[in-house]
Amino acid sequence: MASFTSKAENIQGFATIEEAHNEMLECARYGDPEDIGTLRSLVSHSSIDVNYSDSGGSTALHKACANGKKDAVAVLLSHPGCSHTANAAGNTPLHWASSNGEVEIVKMLVDRFKDLDVLAKNSFGKWIAKLCSEGQFEGSSVLELGGGCGVPGIACGVYGNPLSVQITDLTTATLSNLQFNIDLNRGDYGGRTRVESFRLDWADEATYPEGKADSIIGADLVYTDDIVPLLLKVLDGVLAKGGSFFYCAPDDGRAGLKTFIEALRGGGWEVRREVKAEGEYLENPLESKDDEMCFLCFNELGEKRFMFYEFVKR
Repeated sequence: MASFTSKAENIQGFATIEEAHNEMLECARYGDPEDIGTLRSLVSHSSIDVNYSDSGGSTALHKACANGKKDAVAVLLSHPGCSHTANAAGNTPLHWASSNGEVEIVKMLVDRFKDLDVLAKNSFGKWIAKLCSEGQFEGSSVLELGGGCGVPGIACGVYGNPLSVQITDLTTATLSNLQFNIDLNRGDYGGRTRVESFRLDWADEATYPEGKADSIIGADLVYTDDIVPLLLKVLDGVLAKGGSFFYCAPDDGRAGLKTFIEALRGGGWEVRREVKAEGEYLENPLESKDDEMCFLCFNELGEKRFMFYEFVKR
């Protein structure tokens, strides 16, 4: 790598441009007061590419957003050349900020970059799109369990034409982020569709919605045996009789998963669909189609069998 030219002689302590670029990434990642000063100096220099990325395609903006470093994000966004792009795994700074509950950073990104799509390249999109294309949610009430950043529920509101979608989770920070993402897509819902965030504690019936949902959607909700009774309880408590629970999960590798599936089979639920995910659902999702990077980021795609279920409450 070439050393700094005379244009860079005022930046002290760096022998090469590559070294300075790597320091920029580290300053954005850690975001301490001293780091912010260095970051501001680096991005203002004509020799520095503010969009320089590491081997995984992550830029300084990715690292600042993923680690909640608001001051670093502000410095980077102040640079006119700063861009919002996906890394090799298909994740954008917005995805990382959203998934980590960084509401203020999400707002900063949306203000700086217009027409951002929080649904872009999220793997749940294919699953939801399939159900929506079947008219599954038309004119109905839908509830998402374990909503996280809300992508499946939001996609349902955008494409499924339901009457209502309640996207549920437990913590205040997650719910705040959920509501922001819901509002961000407000103009894309059908005219009659109401989408809202909702605090739901599976163990506390007092937090359950007043009306029962026609459909429940959820993915990979079981990780321990202890959670199975609570999940069965909330499903019975919030889903209407005759309603469907749509669930996506690997068929093994999750403690409590087999117990949960067998409890539904033997507990008065009809198994209407049990379909192995294949074809497009297991394709390399990366734009680069780099198989090695795909294995590093999504190794379970090749090692596990994923299933789609529809259970009907009797």
